[in-house]
Amino acid sequence: MAKRKNLEDAVGKAAATVDDAAAKAKNINLDDATSTAAANVNDKVGTPAANVDDATAMATTKHEVLFNNTTINTMVTKSYEAGYDWIQEVRGDHREHLVVGLDTEWRAVYWPGEGIKRMQTALIQLCVGSRCLVYQIHHANNVYPKILKDFLECPHCKFIGADVKQDTTRLENDYGIFVRNAVDLQPIGISMGIGTKRWRPSLEKLAKRLLLADMDKKNKDFLHATWDREDLTPEHIAYAAIDAFASAELAKPMNIKVDNLV
Repeated sequence: MAKRKNLEDAVGKAAATVDDAAAKAKNINLDDATSTAAANVNDKVGTPAANVDDATAMATTKHEVLFNNTTINTMVTKSYEAGYDWIQEVRGDHREHLVVGLDTEWRAVYWPGEGIKRMQTALIQLCVGSRCLVYQIHHANNVYPKILKDFLECPHCKFIGADVKQDTTRLENDYGIFVRNAVDLQPIGISMGIGTKRWRPSLEKLAKRLLLADMDKKNKDFLHATWDREDLTPEHIAYAAIDAFASAELAKPMNIKVDNLV
């Protein structure tokens, strides 16, 4: 009986050893396979994401532009993703009710015998507070971004600029983008005694009188000939950002608010 019991114990131990070994082998193989597959999935998911991030980063630069004792945090981009993030950020911070400085830039070309010809709009500048977006729509990877069109058509926002009708007409003609609530600073300036209907006040003049700020426009002609270049110079960037920022700032002394929108 003792021999038989010893034999059964030995068989049981052997079976347990075999089971343990099999279980370990299965677990190791399963864990390794799972880890490898997970790593492969992460690699495959991460690579395109990295490519997207790299492309966005390459298409986007950030700058600090100083004007009238204020730092304008300026993003220059031709990336739809970066433009999307900027709009979402300013809308989130202000609950959509915004006064937005609006300006556009385009390349002006001189044709002998025909004078100056305006090329397609190259930049859209938007400014909320001290944050400015310079969107290179002429070089954009998504020329007709829906979020930009939705933002400019938002019933809760006012888009303000000097002779803003010129900007909104360009956007509509060049890209089919409609600006819903555009406010022209020039008639308001005239009502405040700045300029006349015949000699309408420029943005530079309005800023000088109401913001006590000097806008440097010395190289305006040179800049207008090169707005469509992909690599904007610091001078281009400062000029573009300051125009949009000054437009937004003029809302304060002109008492422009976001009530009574249609």
